[in-house]
Amino acid sequence: MQEALIRITDPLVTAGDPVLCGALLIGCAPTPEGLDFCISDREIPGIPLCIRGEIFEFFPENPTPENPARRYRALVVGDFSPADDTEEAWFAALSRAELSILLSPMADGQMAETWHTRAGFHLYEAWNDGEILAGRRGDARFGFDSALRAAHPAFMIASGENVRLRLHAAAGRENVLAALRGGRFTLSAGVDILSVCADETSLHIRSTPCRNIRLVSLDCRGGGARDPERKGLICGADLVIPVRAKYVRVECEGEDGAFAFSQPFFVHWPYEPKLTETRYPAIPVRERNFLFAAADIATAGRPYRHDHAPLSHGNRYKGNLHNHSTRSDGEYSVDALISLYKAEGYSFLALTDHVVYTRSDPWQREDFVTLSGVEADACAGTYDYNTTPETRRYNYHLNAIRTDYSEDVREAEDGFMTDTLTTTEELQASSVRQRVQQIIDYYTVRGCSVFLNHPRWSCNYEQDLYGFRNVAGVEVFNHGAFFAGDDLGEDYFRYLVENGMHMYATATDDIHHDKELFGGWIVVSAPELSRASIGEAIRKGRFYASTGAEILDWRAEDSGRVTLRCAPAQEIRICRVGGDGITLRGERLTEATFDARPGDIVFARVRAKEGLAWTNPMEI
Repeated sequence: MQEALIRITDPLVTAGDPVLCGALLIGCAPTPEGLDFCISDREIPGIPLCIRGEIFEFFPENPTPENPARRYRALVVGDFSPADDTEEAWFAALSRAELSILLSPMADGQMAETWHTRAGFHLYEAWNDGEILAGRRGDARFGFDSALRAAHPAFMIASGENVRLRLHAAAGRENVLAALRGGRFTLSAGVDILSVCADETSLHIRSTPCRNIRLVSLDCRGGGARDPERKGLICGADLVIPVRAKYVRVECEGEDGAFAFSQPFFVHWPYEPKLTETRYPAIPVRERNFLFAAADIATAGRPYRHDHAPLSHGNRYKGNLHNHSTRSDGEYSVDALISLYKAEGYSFLALTDHVVYTRSDPWQREDFVTLSGVEADACAGTYDYNTTPETRRYNYHLNAIRTDYSEDVREAEDGFMTDTLTTTEELQASSVRQRVQQIIDYYTVRGCSVFLNHPRWSCNYEQDLYGFRNVAGVEVFNHGAFFAGDDLGEDYFRYLVENGMHMYATATDDIHHDKELFGGWIVVSAPELSRASIGEAIRKGRFYASTGAEILDWRAEDSGRVTLRCAPAQEIRICRVGGDGITLRGERLTEATFDARPGDIVFARVRAKEGLAWTNPMEI
């Protein structure tokens, strides 16, 4: 497998290379026109080359907390004969086949950390449009990155009516199979990656017109590029390769849901495990909180999960929950931030400078609300490219925002330094999880709602976030992290909600400098513009998160019918925990309904030309 790796020093994607157009077609997927080849589980006439395989399934026996997987499913071309009925033999047989594709792993119950112990398949289905249409977890890029993070050099593939494989190879079955195993193709759905070239420090990417180009690397921060005014399209980017990266890969985001993905380019291989000296070493056995069966975690929002009309509690107010001023490492003073956000139509701002707690009293205005708060952190381990599961970085940033302004709540002191909660000796002896829970508990009893920040930027796994008591929510979008290629946290939100944690979804700016302004926000439903009213709306989940799309209503009737209304959008997803939901696509969608059953947990996502929006979950 190592011989097939695309190293960063190799020729990458070159304009003018011969390109074959293909697709992965499973089950009853429609057959697109103009294909040179396809990979399928059935014979498809009319395509010059149809590479046919067979689907095999494996159900692990005796699941454990470390391996709670429900099913593996693979499309295999060529001989497939496991030596026995064990999981190890099944994956070993995949590696010996002509071609093996792991199908829709996240929708089948896998989780990102599973891939530390799995190897053998050639291609990982990182995007399955059919699963997305059913409201399931068809976007599995996070799991793919985790497979790479665990030193399994696989390549990604995608399926869907509009997804094409742009293969750099000459015609012929053997040529096509070799190119697929070697990752010599890109994935395209309305946007094309035309060329990717590398020098000693950077990747130089050229594409058809798109909104954003991102350099993704899970083990460390990548990079991002877009039109400076955020209104136009770009056709290329020059992005610096992170010095600690094990690999990098390119994502292009176009209009109307179009995208393109490159294969990973390996910067450091093989990975050389070594113990790295750190100021606060991780204690891996105590950092893990393994999930075996869904459990009801006592999150801060759980008591309010039966609010079936969360956006119908009064007026709408737009606000930002994550920013930094000159009190820590921000460019603007608090007064300047208030003026900027007020001029942009915002009604409230949470003050969340690093480490130091800020009481918002001095900045209260009749026409603008400020909420007290702080961004705290806890970490251990290393970001080194050759880190192992034993030495890797465990990193948490948390926003504690005062949302309960009752007179009987004792607020933290202004200027309180969060890092004084733990002594140096305790830092050396305690796990990071213990310190995170300590921070959550300290600020919860002082009237704060606590949110987990930018988990992808922090290089978290999903399970790193699982199991904390009294936590309120997680950032599904962080605008400041866009420029590191790590802005989206939707994977984490879905994982936590689908595994028993009632979590809110927030979108934030995390502003330090002007380029990070006005990218993510929440819109609350509250009777009046006051600290108490805005705080109560946040505490009880009466808001939605947005990067531009607008949600008008989100409710459930006594019959179980769930309705989402929005400003004109191109896609509306209503997801149901543990089963199928729905996805609607069109030009000017304004409403979607879904018939849920008692006990169902549902949440929704909207995509419009202006951006994305997410609801909080509710239980029927």
